Amino acid sequence: MKYYVVADIHGFYDLTVMALTERGFFTDTESHKLIICGDLFDRGKQSKQLCSFVLGLLEKNEVILIRGNHEDLLVDFINNLSMYAESGLQYNHHYSNGTVQTVRDLTGSTIT
Repeated sequence: MKYYVVADIHGFYDLTVMALTERGFFTDTESHKLIICGDLFDRGKQSKQLCSFVLGLLEKNEVILIRGNHEDLLVDFINNLSMYAESGLQYNHHYSNGTVQTVRDLTGSTIT
């Protein structure tokens, strides 16, 4: 088994695919997996494309996901959304870290 490892993708799908292409991930005929060491989303503008890509890899059992601090941020945001909404999202660390935009991108939500 061959492993490819990436971390801190932060929603940059095109750059991720470019890096994997350069390393032969898509043309590798050997059994292989991609290990993603956290921080899939937040900051980049291609969350939907990245999500679709990772879900496709999951279906083929070609990815191992390791939870990072931005995944923790997303879980915290979802679990405490009503509290954060009351205090104003624009003044919240979830806004500045990109978590709010990630939720908008992935769900089509109009939360502000």
